[in-house]
Amino acid sequence: MADDHRETSDQEEDDLEAENEDDETEAKDGRVELQWQECDSCSEDDGCYRAPCGHDYCINCLVTIIVNSMDGEFSDDKRQYPPRCCEAHIPFGAIRHLLPTGLVQTFEAKEPELKDHNPVYCHACKQYIDDSQRKNSLASCPSCPSMRTCIECKKAAHAGECSEDPDEKKLRERAREEGWKICPRCRTVIEKAEGCNHITCACGAEFCYLCGEEYDDGGRTCWCVWEDD
Repeated sequence: MADDHRETSDQEEDDLEAENEDDETEAKDGRVELQWQECDSCSEDDGCYRAPCGHDYCINCLVTIIVNSMDGEFSDDKRQYPPRCCEAHIPFGAIRHLLPTGLVQTFEAKEPELKDHNPVYCHACKQYIDDSQRKNSLASCPSCPSMRTCIECKKAAHAGECSEDPDEKKLRERAREEGWKICPRCRTVIEKAEGCNHITCACGAEFCYLCGEEYDDGGRTCWCVWEDD
């Protein structure tokens, strides 16, 4: 009997160690597991994900949060991306294994658009045009190769300046007076206080501060002479 008891205890210890190893693996992966709780949204008792703010959500309500984060207007004061609760962001990588595969694929495909604070859409077919298709104030639609869209006014490509908002036009005029440059990709006004003429915009575009020419695959495309060359 004593030997049987010892064997059982040893087996229980082995099982406990295995469980601890699994827990450590999950912690390293950053994934979370469901806990049986009352959902704070629908009040149903179910397996729930605990958000960083402390609220519990069942899978159905968690799916709703993710879907809502992809919808709505894209202005900064109305956007619902990244997914959040109580203004605390919900890490997608920690919950992706809890969500339907189709939703995960849709969300990850749409994420570049969701992260874009100045999205550009084809004026013809309305498809989102990512940064790789934008250069020198023009965006080329991958679905409509012959169609190009002006990054500034979001209308069909045109010659000359856009009929901009009065305040925006004043900013452009001052930029010309002060010698500030405009990012060739997102059209943000940039002032260089110091440093070299290799500019990297917040949108990811790299360009020469002297002529405004965008880099090609990380390399200069212009022949401007820099003082530090």
